[in-house]
Amino acid sequence: MRLSRWLGMLLMCAVPGCGSDQGFEVVPVTGVVTLDDQPLAEADVTAIPTHTTPGLGGAARTNEQGQFQLFHARGERGLPPGDYKLTVSLRKRKDGSVPPVNDPTPPIESDAVETLPPMFSDPTASTLTATIVTEVKPLDIKLKSSK
Repeated sequence: MRLSRWLGMLLMCAVPGCGSDQGFEVVPVTGVVTLDDQPLAEADVTAIPTHTTPGLGGAARTNEQGQFQLFHARGERGLPPGDYKLTVSLRKRKDGSVPPVNDPTPPIESDAVETLPPMFSDPTASTLTATIVTEVKPLDIKLKSSK
């Protein structure tokens, strides 16, 4: 049992971007998501690092005014400066409710379905990007529906 715990800790520290001394600082990242110029409430915003951006990225959920604050995967407020692919997802159940943040149910098993198109919600198809710099500058994510 002790050996497996030690091996698990060793593997966690061997993964790039993991461990207590990351070698990068994070800067606060806040913003607003709108859909057709209206605040998008209860949407999940995910930032995925690209190119040479360090770290594991981050995520947030928007409030009723569409505002969000990204949290790094390590739990810190903010992200390392760099380039990111963004996704905005709004999954809803038949009754209109949204699954709770960090719902452990895999999407394939969930009764909630994606309400936004893949160009916003799918990490492989998203066209949304952002560059985070050291000075704090809000991200305005303006989505347009295909009416």
